[in-house]
Amino acid sequence: MTKYILTRHAMERYSERVNFNHKRIQDAMLKDLRALRNKRIVNVGSKKYVFMKNYREFIIQKDGDKEIVITVIKHKRDAKEKALEKRLREKEEYESIIRDFEVKKDEK
Repeated sequence: MTKYILTRHAMERYSERVNFNHKRIQDAMLKDLRALRNKRIVNVGSKKYVFMKNYREFIIQKDGDKEIVITVIKHKRDAKEKALEKRLREKEEYESIIRDFEVKKDEK
């Protein structure tokens, strides 16, 4: 199981939505991150963008066997699709840079 580290900033951003105490915020965030059917994940390098079925986006930095939750972004319903498209474009750009680098490395 993946170990998540929740930053103070991410917890503050998440708490804007709910009126919970510190422990309940942690539990709610971890429950959201572990819910499999409610999300779409876009991996870009060492970052992972997790789009929940509703309006939230978690930005996670991979660090070995741990994942650090950097921030939580709340999107309006119509802006969520635009944000997802933006992350998919970032992924394509990143992958093309990696492919170009690998091709140039192989040519030498």
